[in-house]
Amino acid sequence: MIAKPTLEAALDLLARYKRVFAAAWNVRHQLAPTPRGALEREFLPAALELQDTPPSPLPRVLMWTLIIAFAIALAWSILGRIDTVASASGKIIPSTRAQVIQPIETAAVRRIHVADGQAVHAGDLLVELDATAAGAEDAQAREAWATARLKAERARSLLASLERGENAGLPALPAQPELSDIPASRRLAETQLLTRQFEEYRSRLRAFDGEIARAQAEQSATRELVAKLDATLPIARRREADYKNLVERAFVSQHGYLEQEQARIEIERDLAYQRAKLAELGQTIAQGRANRSAWQAEFLRGVTAELTEAEQQAASLQAEVTKTENKSRLMRLTAPVDGTVQQLAIHTEGGVVTPAQPLMVVVPNDYSAEVEAVLENKDVGFVKPGQHAEIKIETFPFTRYGTIPAEVSFISNDAVTDEQRGLVFPVRLKLERSTLQVDERTVNLAAGMAVTAEIKTGHRRVIEYFLSPVLQTMDESLGER
Repeated sequence: MIAKPTLEAALDLLARYKRVFAAAWNVRHQLAPTPRGALEREFLPAALELQDTPPSPLPRVLMWTLIIAFAIALAWSILGRIDTVASASGKIIPSTRAQVIQPIETAAVRRIHVADGQAVHAGDLLVELDATAAGAEDAQAREAWATARLKAERARSLLASLERGENAGLPALPAQPELSDIPASRRLAETQLLTRQFEEYRSRLRAFDGEIARAQAEQSATRELVAKLDATLPIARRREADYKNLVERAFVSQHGYLEQEQARIEIERDLAYQRAKLAELGQTIAQGRANRSAWQAEFLRGVTAELTEAEQQAASLQAEVTKTENKSRLMRLTAPVDGTVQQLAIHTEGGVVTPAQPLMVVVPNDYSAEVEAVLENKDVGFVKPGQHAEIKIETFPFTRYGTIPAEVSFISNDAVTDEQRGLVFPVRLKLERSTLQVDERTVNLAAGMAVTAEIKTGHRRVIEYFLSPVLQTMDESLGER
């Protein structure tokens, strides 16, 4: 009951104020003082002049301008998004690796055929080194290789002649294309040695055959003698028996009987001796034939072993010839690709170079640059292959000469240690172009130029840049003890 009159009174009061405000608003122009011009205000007293002079609109315009600008900036920071980047420092490297020219051994420089900055084609002679030692090694290896091949071919031809038999014609080295590089005089000398070996083989076999033939002839004579004694022995025995009967009858003396007995004993002993000799001659013939076969097999085995050894030596020496030939060839350093000579390190003919010493670099004509950089641990989780990046060349300020677009092509899965930044991850970026427009000329990017790669990892609201530190501070501070 009390609240209702109070509410009505309040509403009446507000309605009255509304009517008064509306009436005053309707007559506001009548209540305003008569505006005076600038000339009239100059003749008024100072206080009235200051009072009648209208305020300057500039502060109000400036105030509203700032308010509107702040509102627009706030709206843009909330609605607008900008790119987030991960910075990686590194350098430019050639995607087609520059070809480093190096010698394989210590040698003297005979002649330098190029100059720094000179264009060369693949196969062009760059530097000629003294190949005297390498040439001597190559000649020695070739000589040993030729000897091994001739030895193998001689043994092979001798084996072929042995298979045809000892009555075959004299062997000779066949005219094979593999031996065409060997002088004819050496082939002739090897043929003569082959002939002597075969003649020695046949002579030794003839000697064995002669010994066997002599034993066979003596065996035949002994066999005839044994046959004669075999036929004579019964007669001698009968004669002895007859003399014995005559002695018993006293027709002849005892002395005659003893002579017949002696004759029989001599025949029996001669027969036994000749039979033993006949057996011995048989063994001699068998031993001679065995010795002949053994020597022939040993000779054949020796020739076969000589062939095997020679073939192995020839194969080994062929590899050595290839090695020495390649070594001699490498005394003439040639350009591996079409390109430009850079970083020439030798200038004195007659100077000495050492193995693996970089003499020069040949940069290929199809040179395309890449960026090799390192990412810190805090950024590597947001970078992946295929992301776009902008490359800033330290040599050429990007504010004046711009940047070069690039794309991430590789990210290492393993960190490496950097002395200043600790563990970092190597990353490689492929450049869209390998040149930069500097004023009115086009400059090729050189390997080794320091760069900064800004890899675009995503988008972020502008206001987050300002709120993130605050939120991080609040989150960390509210949890402190």
